[in-house]
Amino acid sequence: MRDELLEKGYSVVIDSTAPDNATRKFLVVTRVKYVNCLLVMLNVEREVLIKRNIEKFGDAASVFAWDKRWKEPKSDIPIFKFKNNNMIQFEVYYTRLIELLESETHPFKTEFYPVPSPLKEIRKTLENFLKKRHHVIIRRSPKHEN
Repeated sequence: MRDELLEKGYSVVIDSTAPDNATRKFLVVTRVKYVNCLLVMLNVEREVLIKRNIEKFGDAASVFAWDKRWKEPKSDIPIFKFKNNNMIQFEVYYTRLIELLESETHPFKTEFYPVPSPLKEIRKTLENFLKKRHHVIIRRSPKHEN
């Protein structure tokens, strides 16, 4: 259904609890070309989330179940972190999100891409370097060994 709507030129919003990257990928990967994706990640302080769950459901079991499944999003999709600890914060971030979506430029703004781990980038650069330098062996002569 998502792909059919996208092919007809409609925007599609998928409202889903997707705690892991496999689920996120399933939801956003489409065969339709030139589709811009944006992951909206709701950020709520843990204490606030636990309090809300206890008020609504009587316990915080769903928070602990979520903790077992949660994976940090991969860096291949823009992320909008939507803070929602109170009503004022919700309104501010809701306004920002609406402005962003109406701008039609969000996928191209680098500030919405997660910052890659420096260690990952260093490792990737080193791996690429080593692939290019097939069999470089450095030997020390016996004279220079300690």
